[in-house]
Amino acid sequence: PEKTLHISRVCLLGKNGISTNFSNSETVVLHIEFETKKDIAAAQVAFELINDRNEIILSSTNQDFTQKKDTIKKGRHVYECPIELKMYRNGKYFIHVTSSVPNIEILDILETNLGFSVTDTISPIVGLGQNRRGIIVPVLKWELDKNK
Repeated sequence: PEKTLHISRVCLLGKNGISTNFSNSETVVLHIEFETKKDIAAAQVAFELINDRNEIILSSTNQDFTQKKDTIKKGRHVYECPIELKMYRNGKYFIHVTSSVPNIEILDILETNLGFSVTDTISPIVGLGQNRRGIIVPVLKWELDKNK
C-alpha cells in the first residue's frame, strides 16, 4: 500500500551547508522533507539522536515545542530543527527519523540512519587536557560559597 506520509530527504546543515562532519562549537540544523497524500490528524515527525554505542541520547518531535497534536496538511513539508553540539563528545553519531500518529499508526520510517561525526574543539577535555566520563560533556558553572 502507498504511504500516506513519505519522508523524502533528511540532511544536516552546518555553517558551510550540507555536511556530515562538525565541530562541537557548531549548531547544526536537521532538515527533514516529506510529503503527505492527505491531511493527517495528530501526526508527528520524530528523530532520535544515537551515539556509536547505540545509546539514544535524545529524541524529539515536531510537537514538542507547542505540545499540540496538530494536523499535518496534505502536501510537501519541510521541518528544520537546530541541534546545539556543544555538549557532545568526539565521535560518530546517528539520526533515526520516523513519522507516526502516536499509539495508532506508523506512517514512515527512514530505513537508513543519517551518520555524522563531531570533533571536540571546546570542551573541558580539550581545554584542561583531562579525560571525563559521561555521554555528554556539559560546561557547568561552579561558584565558590565564600560564606562557608
